[in-house]
Amino acid sequence: MGAMGAACRTPRSHDGLKAGGEGFACAHADVLRVLVVEDDAHLLGILVNLLERLGHSVRGTTVPPRALQLLEQEPADVILSDLRMPEMDGLSLMRAVLARHPDAKVVVMTGFASGDDAASAVRDGAYSCLAKPFKFEEVVAVLRGAARDAIGVS
Repeated sequence: MGAMGAACRTPRSHDGLKAGGEGFACAHADVLRVLVVEDDAHLLGILVNLLERLGHSVRGTTVPPRALQLLEQEPADVILSDLRMPEMDGLSLMRAVLARHPDAKVVVMTGFASGDDAASAVRDGAYSCLAKPFKFEEVVAVLRGAARDAIGVS
């Protein structure tokens, strides 16, 4: 991901709210536009903070249908989504995202990695699957791979 400067900070954004209505515009070509969808508000905050510190442009929501609205407003390079959530499960969200945004990289997170959901997600087009609890280094490694595939970052 290289050195991404602090000059490219994005406003904190939980549930899609962004300060000043700013977009994802950023001078660095290696900055990923990331949408985090996680029903655990605490974990959502941690992931958004981590990804912002890495210099990425990040939005987050605890509500899966809201994620689809956010993507219509502004696409994302990577969607980091929980699999088991109320209102809409992660597989349904992933399928809806990929139908509308086939170039997006969807990374699913699950506490049930041994189950059929994780296998179904990968079979149906997930870029990768992270088993909870995961180390932040694992998130960074998956995002590096997604960056290479999504925007050509080495």
